[in-house]
Amino acid sequence: MALGFTMAGAGVGTFVMPSLAHALVSTNGWRAAYACLGMLVIVIAAPTVGLLLKETPAMMGLQPDGDSAPAASVVKTRNQPAGAGLS
Repeated sequence: MALGFTMAGAGVGTFVMPSLAHALVSTNGWRAAYACLGMLVIVIAAPTVGLLLKETPAMMGLQPDGDSAPAASVVKTRNQPAGAGLS
């Protein structure tokens, strides 16, 4: 489903962006059009990534590799060096 949305967005962007860029350049000049299109990317992409990006399985309520619960002896925290929690 995510791939479908990505492909649909790419198709819509390919269809809409040249017309939008042409209209902006014709009315405002290329510098303002460039700034406006850049802001459009930031305004659309940043909130979308912020809402949908999950950095770890724990953020989605999951455990790595399908584990049901983490083992206490192999839990690695951000402050421990690699391998410090292994016993």
